[in-house]
Amino acid sequence: MRSPAATLAARAVYSKTVRRIPVRQLRNLVQEEAPVRFPRTLAMLGVALSTLIFPADAQQARQDSAALASAVSTLKNDLRNYVTAQEQYYAAHSTYAGTAQATTLKPSPGVTVVVLTFSPKGHNAVAIHKGVPGLVCAIWVGSHSRPLDDPSKEGAPSCRLPG
Repeated sequence: MRSPAATLAARAVYSKTVRRIPVRQLRNLVQEEAPVRFPRTLAMLGVALSTLIFPADAQQARQDSAALASAVSTLKNDLRNYVTAQEQYYAAHSTYAGTAQATTLKPSPGVTVVVLTFSPKGHNAVAIHKGVPGLVCAIWVGSHSRPLDDPSKEGAPSCRLPG
């Protein structure tokens, strides 16, 4: 919703009654609105110009963002499945598996899950996606250290984004 000042200014610019609004009144309205709207307007103008000048870059950025979000979701899901598979292995062997392949885990296409450490008291692992270089997600359970040194909760996957 436009402010009264913006509405009045828009009417002055786009109508045939420009001469009816005193110049002093228009100047005051513009000066009142400018400090508040200038940064936001400038940012929107920059985004609009960059998408007009570099449409391929804007489309590529949207695709890259979507690919990253999809990869993060896939890795987190696979790590949750890894924890479930480790619990099943533990129930049968009284210790956790040393490799993801020793469990019933079937990672998604392009995903590699690597067990870093394991013992009867816990385990930790990382997962990577070949489609997004630099993206690493990790999970830990029990008394083992947190692979990414982050404040995540036990059994909750966390990720470090590329770059």
